[in-house]
Amino acid sequence: MLENILYALSDISLVFGIMVLCCNKLFGTPSHRFCFSFSKTIVVISTVFAVLFYNRTVFNQYFETSVATTLVFVLTCFMIFVWLFCASKWYAINKEYGVIRFCVLALLLLFCLRLMVQTTHLGVLLIICTVFVFLQYLLFTINRHNEELYHTGGRYLFVSALFLSLFAVGVLYFGWDNLNYADVSGYLMQISENRRVIMMLGLICVLLYLLGAAPFHFWLADQSSPLVLPVASYFALIPILSLWFVFLKINQTIFVNFKDALENIYLIFGILSMIFGIIGANSSHFIKKIFSSVSLYQTGVLLLVLSNCKASVVSFCFMYMETYLLVLCGIYMCFYMIKINGEYPNNLSLLKGLSSARPAVGAAMVFFVFVLMGLPPFCLFLTEFMMMMGEVRHAFIIYAVLISMVMFVPVYLKIVQTIVFLPREQNFDRVDFALYIGLLFYTALIVILSVKPQYFLIQETLLKGVL
Repeated sequence: MLENILYALSDISLVFGIMVLCCNKLFGTPSHRFCFSFSKTIVVISTVFAVLFYNRTVFNQYFETSVATTLVFVLTCFMIFVWLFCASKWYAINKEYGVIRFCVLALLLLFCLRLMVQTTHLGVLLIICTVFVFLQYLLFTINRHNEELYHTGGRYLFVSALFLSLFAVGVLYFGWDNLNYADVSGYLMQISENRRVIMMLGLICVLLYLLGAAPFHFWLADQSSPLVLPVASYFALIPILSLWFVFLKINQTIFVNFKDALENIYLIFGILSMIFGIIGANSSHFIKKIFSSVSLYQTGVLLLVLSNCKASVVSFCFMYMETYLLVLCGIYMCFYMIKINGEYPNNLSLLKGLSSARPAVGAAMVFFVFVLMGLPPFCLFLTEFMMMMGEVRHAFIIYAVLISMVMFVPVYLKIVQTIVFLPREQNFDRVDFALYIGLLFYTALIVILSVKPQYFLIQETLLKGVL
């Protein structure tokens, strides 16, 4: 009993943090500074316990931990910590949105992501995904003053329920005792090809819907602009890494014997995501919509590469998405530092002359944009190079990725032109000094990852056993 408690300390610390915040809501009125500081402390404590017991877990029949699952959780905790750090600055001037509710949802979502990464049972995954979707709906509609978002959140919940219902039908069909990933893989080999394709496609569509891949991107990429900044940054940064890990893990366990059958499916979803991403980024002037479209494009790139069905590229695909999210996190950190008369700008034209008014913020944002362009010797180029040098079955995949990257150059140059070369038309508010310090350390982190590629080689070794 005591041994199981020790192994579950990471989860227990998250539950304890949620209970403390809820008690404060019922019996007191804590400041937003306390809520965010306490939440970040709980995230750090949970991370420490996860590292200490990286290969131990309870309920071994449903969950397993390894170096790879711990690595994903640590990276997610890092992103959560940075996100909470930035969101606390936003809440300092927007106190009417309910800070305790926001922090409780953050810890609950982190708890769901941890269980989602660890589980090896489709029934448990269905339960976690259901709770996860509902929590995202609550976060999606946290701005109750926006009636459009409230109705959009309702549509997201309804469509999610349809996808999860299809998932539930498959779970009921297999039976609870036969839902371990290895058992499902063996069962799929015994049924007819038509039934196998239908069941595989249903599970894949659920995961791609949660990832926001085209044509399921309507709930995320198309609705990103009205979202308040903390919610938009959550959907852009936090769940993606864990969801990709689950997606790749299922591919390497359940679908390990059917990779050839998935080639055309991934090609279709990948090409659609790339096309919609390119069109969305080039046609929009809304900042959050542009970068949501860039994320949609990156999803398409990974699906296109995964369509070659070679195990040698899987871990590199994960590292590529991880690097992209780390860079994107730096851009969103810059967004939290840009205010005009107390409001965070949503339109790209409002960033005119940012570098002349706030040189440090402008320089950092331009740096992150250049990294996103995939230019050498930056870290995104390194992971992209390693991914592309894998055993790609079709040469046109490399050509498609390279040509599509060129189509994003006008988008990135438009951002740089707006920030650096266009004359300033408005005054920017003062920036919190803590954000300057955080941006300095974060920029240094990206530089270190660019000049020290050994980190990616070590990580590839850690992931190889699972992905």
